[in-house]
Amino acid sequence: MLPRSPRSNLSAFLDRREIDELSSQAVRQWPICNHDVIRQRYDRIAAFIPIFEWAFFIPSGLRKRAVGQLKLRRGDRVLEVGCGTGRNFPYLREAVGPEGRIYGVDLSKGMLRRHANCAIAGNGLTSC
Repeated sequence: MLPRSPRSNLSAFLDRREIDELSSQAVRQWPICNHDVIRQRYDRIAAFIPIFEWAFFIPSGLRKRAVGQLKLRRGDRVLEVGCGTGRNFPYLREAVGPEGRIYGVDLSKGMLRRHANCAIAGNGLTSC
């Protein structure tokens, strides 16, 4: 059984209308919630993602360890929402094997284009 979401935990204390109101308030308070602005920002920075990882001291094995925590098995199917340039995909591919499937979606076409360039470079992934 899947763990309950934080939203479902709120239902013990609040009614549905109150939960929906809290959610919409959070979205309104978010500094930039315009999809076009977000998409443009990530389109511009797509090529620099590896530099950001280096600059912000992202540990080298972090992605591999994160995928390991998913406890994936060969043949599994994975959906990564907000996959960016697909930097998790080699580790996901290793976990699910050639009989598994990896699907990724991202708001930014620039990020997805960057991933397509990596796929074409011969890392065993295909892009559509």
